[in-house]
Amino acid sequence: MNSNEKAIEMFEQNKYEEAMELFQQAVHKSRGVQSLNNLAYFYEEENDDKALELIREVVKLNPSPYFPYNILGDIYMKQEKWTEANNDYKTMIERIKYGYVPGLEFETDFIGGCYLFGCKRHNHLEYEQ
Repeated sequence: MNSNEKAIEMFEQNKYEEAMELFQQAVHKSRGVQSLNNLAYFYEEENDDKALELIREVVKLNPSPYFPYNILGDIYMKQEKWTEANNDYKTMIERIKYGYVPGLEFETDFIGGCYLFGCKRHNHLEYEQ
């Protein structure tokens, strides 16, 4: 079992300090997509800036998977950056639709959430079409 797998196991057991240490070890050993994404996910609740830094690195390494865009969208929703969240959720859905996750169609409600809670509320006319 590698550091990422051990960290996920600790995270699922609510052993967050151990999980954080293992996620950080995994990133130190290999700044790969999986280790960076997992650490960004871990940081997402407490440290948006650190999570954004890590997840942007994931996108630079490999822009194809859907999951970094989901994390980006979640962070931007939390920050009430509706347009950015909308764009990242759309990118996530595009990745899913076009074969990056075969047979998986979901999460269009994220875009609806961006519209209802952000764009419409702030009278962004480009979303009224």
